[in-house]
Amino acid sequence: MRNPFEVPVTLPQWLVSSLCWAASCVVVFNLFSWGSMWLWKSDDGMYSVFAAAGLVCILMWKRAIKVGWRLWSDNKAGLSINIVGGLWLLLLTAAFVLSVLGIAFGTLIWIALSGDSSGSSVGWGDF
Repeated sequence: MRNPFEVPVTLPQWLVSSLCWAASCVVVFNLFSWGSMWLWKSDDGMYSVFAAAGLVCILMWKRAIKVGWRLWSDNKAGLSINIVGGLWLLLLTAAFVLSVLGIAFGTLIWIALSGDSSGSSVGWGDF
């Protein structure tokens, strides 16, 4: 496998591929979020940041975690690659779950804090 972004067929190929996917997703997300926050000085840049975070989660699930669990179940490699691959897969899965929860919680907090603060909205007590 010459291209580490191709779909791997063995656990050692998956280790290299998942490391490349994780590193590239983190770097591209950071560059994109810094760029969008620089471009939009108001809270409008957060729409693109949360969208990019969702896209990173989808890419990591489809390209690294899902393939890793499939290869892990079919694994016939040596013990050392099993330990390293298993730890990396558990780390990726835990980071994925925490990221999805963080995105959901962050989105809810951002929506709650970026509400209309001018007092012109009509609430239930205004009737």
